[in-house]
Amino acid sequence: MINKISLVIKNGFVAYHYWKNAPKEVKFLRNPHRHIFLVATQIPVTKEDRELEFFIIQRSIAKYLRANFSEKTFSYSCEKFASLIKVYLDKKYKTNCSVGVFEDGENGAVVE
Repeated sequence: MINKISLVIKNGFVAYHYWKNAPKEVKFLRNPHRHIFLVATQIPVTKEDRELEFFIIQRSIAKYLRANFSEKTFSYSCEKFASLIKVYLDKKYKTNCSVGVFEDGENGAVVE
């Protein structure tokens, strides 16, 4: 018996961010610094046979990331990036997806 099915789509973008109120122990984060952000999106589906197509979704996400985040500087956290991407995808695909954004493939956040 299958309980739940989700597609997982991965993308990435390069951007700069900073945290102006970073604690003293990590005060270097107060300055803009570069990351390769990995985006992992999980979109629920109800069918086992291509209800949604990976490549189409991946291209849509890539276009959104290029237009909104790539090579720009933000005070956004991974949580903020993930929230913005989630709003875009939930509206576009009429779903309730989860989005994870990770800095350099290490630390990050997931928004559900």
